[in-house]
Amino acid sequence: MEAYKFALAFSVVLCMVAMFVWHWFLSRKRLMQDLPTSATKGVALGLNELAGTATAFETAVSPQSVHECVWWKNEFYELVGSGNNKRWKKTGEKQGGPPWFELQDDHGRIIVRPRKADVVGEHVYE
Repeated sequence: MEAYKFALAFSVVLCMVAMFVWHWFLSRKRLMQDLPTSATKGVALGLNELAGTATAFETAVSPQSVHECVWWKNEFYELVGSGNNKRWKKTGEKQGGPPWFELQDDHGRIIVRPRKADVVGEHVYE
């Protein structure tokens, strides 16, 4: 009987943790989706979405496309499973480029440090 109570309590705690994590990810996703695009003069501290032309003091070369760029990020996926259960699993990630670059739009320019940024360029290669 004690094992039954322990298993029940453990499953309830596990469900609560899973619901908390799901809520956190969902609220973060909604925050990112509802973020408006700002002009460089209107950037505030925190999360921002900007659009413009990027320039860097030193440029990088993307290892996959062999093009000159200001910043690059590669995500590696592997097809796992068999039959109807096939899915893509992320196996790694690499990023590179200078530690900062400038982004210029019609209102001015700003320094971007893309350490944790999600950069979507004009040319995206898959």
